[in-house]
Amino acid sequence: MDRLNSMKYFVAVVECGNFSAASRKLEIPKTTLNRGINSLEAYLGAKLFVRSTRKLCLTEIGKVYLNSCHAILDQVAQSEKMVSNKQQNPVGELTVTAPVLFGNIHVVPVINEFLKKYTDIKIRLLLEDRTVNIHEESVDLAIRVGELPDSNLVAKSVGSVSKITCASGEYLSKQGRPNNPQDLDRHSCISTDNLDGSKTWRFYSGKNEIDVSIRPRLYTNSTESAIKAACDGLGITRVLSYQAKHWIDLNKLELILEPYKGAALPVSLLFNKQNNLPFRLRLLIDYLHPKLKYSIEEANIAY
Repeated sequence: MDRLNSMKYFVAVVECGNFSAASRKLEIPKTTLNRGINSLEAYLGAKLFVRSTRKLCLTEIGKVYLNSCHAILDQVAQSEKMVSNKQQNPVGELTVTAPVLFGNIHVVPVINEFLKKYTDIKIRLLLEDRTVNIHEESVDLAIRVGELPDSNLVAKSVGSVSKITCASGEYLSKQGRPNNPQDLDRHSCISTDNLDGSKTWRFYSGKNEIDVSIRPRLYTNSTESAIKAACDGLGITRVLSYQAKHWIDLNKLELILEPYKGAALPVSLLFNKQNNLPFRLRLLIDYLHPKLKYSIEEANIAY
């Protein structure tokens, strides 16, 4: 028995004065109405109406129960209105994490748009190049670049980016252009720990992996520093496509070893698996997904 609907049927019968009028008001068959009232009386173990051929009267228990039904139905209506208002004007705080440069280029502009649109939502944005633990650090949404380990988290793809190898035209004119990964043995390299190891870079020939030992002229934990050093002619660096696109478009850097770059890396939205996501989180995911997808597609290097 749907007790809430049965309460609505009971109140409608009282207000309309008879079953036929209540049936028309509720736009349900009279048999459904009768069945609801009978089930309610059976559940309560008491009669709510004194039925006669001339009119319908409430029993004493029916009068008491009517007041309770009004209070319960009013409370339900207020709760539904409150939830509806919250959905129209969502409130609360969300914690989001993303890699530093990816976050600044792609995520921050969209987050700013979102916050302007939904003025009662607050966001704590963690831009970190380490892998932030979603559970331990109470993160609602993570944007990750790279292959994901198996987990109970939900992953939603927003595109992909490639590892690229690049150097300035100045450096290449002086030191020559490497034709294959093994040629890096005679070149100065600028290494970071954000992609491959600091002293080994991995390339691909078809499905075959090629691990090449490099000689870092400069090692840095900052991708931006590595790109700046490469632009200044200090050597060859290896970064993600979106990280260097601006400098490639300005002809400050040139792509090299493109046939050996391998498959692109996925970019994913990552969040906890839940039967009912908080409305503000669902709103953010639905807002971010198409905009990030477009932004990543626009930033991909096509040469």
